Amino acid sequence: MIAARVIGRQHSFMRHQGSPVSSRRTSSKDVQTLCCSSAFSAVWRFLEIPWSRLSSCLALSIQKGHSTLRWQSLPPGHGEALSSMLEVSELFQWRAASSGCKEVSLQALCCGLARILGDCELQSPTARRQALAALAGLTAGNAAAMAHAEEASKQLLTDALPSLRCAGLLSMLRLGRWGAAEQMTDLLQDTDQVVRLTAEKALMEMAMRNASAAQAIGRTVVQMLRSTQAAVRLHSTRVLGCCVVKQASEGESQVYAEALVSAMILGNPEAWARDREELAARCAAVDVLHLLAAQESQKQLLQDLLVRAAAVLDVGPSKGTWSNLAEFLKVVARNQSASVVVCERLASPNPLVRRAALGILPMVFHGTVGETAETTQALQSLSSHQSPAVRTAALDGFAALAPRDGALRSAALQAASAALCDSDGRVCVQAANMVPLLMARRGHPETVTAALRSLAAPNAHNRRVGAEVLAQVAAQDDHCVTRSLGLRLEDQDAGVRSAAGKALADLLVLSDREDVLH
Repeated sequence: MIAARVIGRQHSFMRHQGSPVSSRRTSSKDVQTLCCSSAFSAVWRFLEIPWSRLSSCLALSIQKGHSTLRWQSLPPGHGEALSSMLEVSELFQWRAASSGCKEVSLQALCCGLARILGDCELQSPTARRQALAALAGLTAGNAAAMAHAEEASKQLLTDALPSLRCAGLLSMLRLGRWGAAEQMTDLLQDTDQVVRLTAEKALMEMAMRNASAAQAIGRTVVQMLRSTQAAVRLHSTRVLGCCVVKQASEGESQVYAEALVSAMILGNPEAWARDREELAARCAAVDVLHLLAAQESQKQLLQDLLVRAAAVLDVGPSKGTWSNLAEFLKVVARNQSASVVVCERLASPNPLVRRAALGILPMVFHGTVGETAETTQALQSLSSHQSPAVRTAALDGFAALAPRDGALRSAALQAASAALCDSDGRVCVQAANMVPLLMARRGHPETVTAALRSLAAPNAHNRRVGAEVLAQVAAQDDHCVTRSLGLRLEDQDAGVRSAAGKALADLLVLSDREDVLH
């Protein structure tokens, strides 16, 4: 036991000093009588040997052959001396036997625990964590203990050991003190991931408990959304989300929204779209923006947000980034359609932007009735664009989405059939390649009519394409088609004559096959 060990040391000291105590065995009663004398109390105050003070104090508590530390027996000021010499585990024992203790003694214990916490050179991390836990356990209804615990927790927030920084964060949360929220938010930028996560969870819990804390935390955290580190922005955005839920005043929401939008589109998509953590940080910012829009009933904010988000395509990102960018746009769109804003990028003069938009379009298309109608309308509008490259991109967009939806397939066939008469040869070729793939069966009236119209067009490339398409879509017994193709065997353009002859030959072979089958 601690008391017996220290008393043994006291006897050795007294023998060394020539004390009469060394000549006989000292009983517990004798020691208690000795310690309680006024003369010994005077010596206590002036002795500089720590273990003699500790042994005298402990001797006060010896009852019935075993050690019981009694707070009531400690003279004023002696509890602090005792607490500074005990180990953490012994302090726990002391606290366990301290029911009904005096205020002065409780403060002394707090001072001792605070000293252990502050001694980063001699005390082990485990001892300091235990001391912090013990100190936090003494705070109920005691202002002095609360002050010591808060100060000790603040000091741990800047400790060199990550585990103790985490302990300080959790202690501040347990104490419910919001004054150190700004200091806690600094740990969202800590180099240790566990510390960052602990800070995030502690601040989120603080924000959800108290509206004033949410306001203070939100004002500090929003500044961190400018960080160039994705991890810092991710943790900060999650904390800010809790602040928005708890405290969404109109004055703050505008500041939050601007900072979140900036964090959402920060940097070049080609640089961040390959990084999953960067993607997560931006998606988290979008989630909080949706929260703000819902609380403020700002539908316009969501529409503007989607337009701003689609700007990530304006740099012409490479193929390796498309899947992540598509995921980002789907998160932004949520209940809206991202297809329309992606289709708008098909009108870009930059071929890399059009290429990226075509690659991402099928990834963001969900196929709902409303989305299908909007997307169809957008692509049809682009089909009549003044730029041949844009008209070709519109046909490519139809081709990419046609397998996903029957209505889009029909619209794609209609657009491709109309493009057979386009003034640009590249658009015609693209349409000619699409039509046979979109046809469900030969002899489709609208398609055949469009091909015949192309066959009679003034431009040679239209007539050539018309003949090629008729060979693949016309019925073998359509005499109107064969007669029109026959007339083109005398066309002034050699390419048209060759295409018409080949088309007639193909239809003749098809007709012979049908005769054999019948």
